[in-house]
Amino acid sequence: MEIQIKNLSGTSDKTCTCGTWLDHWVKISGKPLPNYCSISMCYQKPEVGAHVKKADLLNFSTYIVPMCKACNAKTEVLTLKDSDLLVSANVAETCGKQKPLLRR
Repeated sequence: MEIQIKNLSGTSDKTCTCGTWLDHWVKISGKPLPNYCSISMCYQKPEVGAHVKKADLLNFSTYIVPMCKACNAKTEVLTLKDSDLLVSANVAETCGKQKPLLRR
């Protein structure tokens, strides 16, 4: 099943504890960075962790996908190569989640 996404604008000021959003994607996905951009028919190297949402109007979740800068600048609906490329951008639920203190 193809996953349709749209880039989100105004997210360049968002940060997380991983360093970069590409680092966030690697950490949360548990996978190595892909060799190519996540967008169908694009074979450029991923340069950014792009903030995206599913094109489905009923889904408001924000995700990170590895993307080249050219695809990250597009405003139209894009098709992902693989649905496994979506990683949550919700820092409170991923890298920003506080670990419980261990008591001795």
